[in-house]
Parts: sequence; structure tokens; C-alpha cells
Amino acid sequence: MTEEAVTAPIGEGMVGETAPPAEAPAPVETPVEAPTVEAAPVPVPEPAEVDVSAFKFPEKFAGQLQAFAKNSGVTQEALTQLFEGYTTADTEVKAAAWAEMASKGQEYVASWGEQKDANLEVVRQTLKRVDTDGTVSKMLNETGYGNHPAILKMFLEIGDTFKEGGFLESAGNPSAAPQTAAQRMFGSSHPTD
Repeated sequence: MTEEAVTAPIGEGMVGETAPPAEAPAPVETPVEAPTVEAAPVPVPEPAEVDVSAFKFPEKFAGQLQAFAKNSGVTQEALTQLFEGYTTADTEVKAAAWAEMASKGQEYVASWGEQKDANLEVVRQTLKRVDTDGTVSKMLNETGYGNHPAILKMFLEIGDTFKEGGFLESAGNPSAAPQTAAQRMFGSSHPTD
């Protein structure tokens, strides 16, 4: 055993058992004051005026957007990134929709079989005949609806009515017997003789 270990007297505990060392007094803690640091005032920038003219918004919305950006502290850079991201996503969605519509249009045209070329010519000629100033053609090209099966079907049906011997709707009933002037003026209660 070491000299530091104290053995318990015989009869108290087991032979050779060492007593725990005496506890040392706890150190006295002296409070230490933290140095005071004065925070420098953080300069708050004046809200900047943002230019939303590049985004082609309606005038009322553009004014509201400018007010929001100014009051919220949105920077021109953040606003530009936001709307460029939106524009990119919007363009991708529109491109996917156009591709899908074109695919459906091609499937519909393919369903015409051997009449495909003749029917497409009827559609083209009908559009040319009813759209004399090109407004409808421009709209169909800009929106992609020129490939929509319903539009193709509509112009084909209209074109079929323009063909010689096509469907003509008259204002009168051709199966009715001719009426006299008196019957037309006074109705069916007037005698025919």
C-alpha cells in the first residue's frame, strides 16, 4: 500500500480496506465581469425603387409590384431573378403543352388514313377562305392550337360544307306545300280555294 492510502482500523470494515481520501474544499469562484461591447448601429438602406418595365406587366399590377418591392426591401436583382426563373419555367411548360398538342394533332391526322393529304388541303383552303385577314391563322400559330384535333376537325367539317354538293341549309322547309299570298298573310285559317 502507498503512504497516501489510509487503512481502516481492524474491526471496522474489512482488513486492508482503504478509506476514501478526504475531500478538498471547493474553490471559491469570483465573478468576472464581461467587457461591455457597444454595438454599432446597422445602417438600414432606404427602399430602392425597382424597375418592372422589362417584365411586361399590366400597368396596375406593375405599380402594385413596385410598391410591394419598395416596402419589402426587395432588390432589383432579387426581383429579376424571381421573374426570370418564372419566365423560364413558364416557357418550359408551354413548350411541353405545344409538343403534346402537336403529337395529338399528328395522331388525329394519321387517323384519316389515305384521305390525310386531301383532308389537310381542305383544312388549309377552309382556313384561307374564312380567315381573309389572317387574324385566326396568326392566333392558331401563336397559341399552338392549329394542331389541336378539335380545330382540325372543325375546319374539315366546314370545308366539306363548301364543296360542290356539300350541305346547304335553306331558310324554308322544302317539303311543305307552297302557300298563297293570302295564306302567308292570314295564316293557315284562311281558305285555300
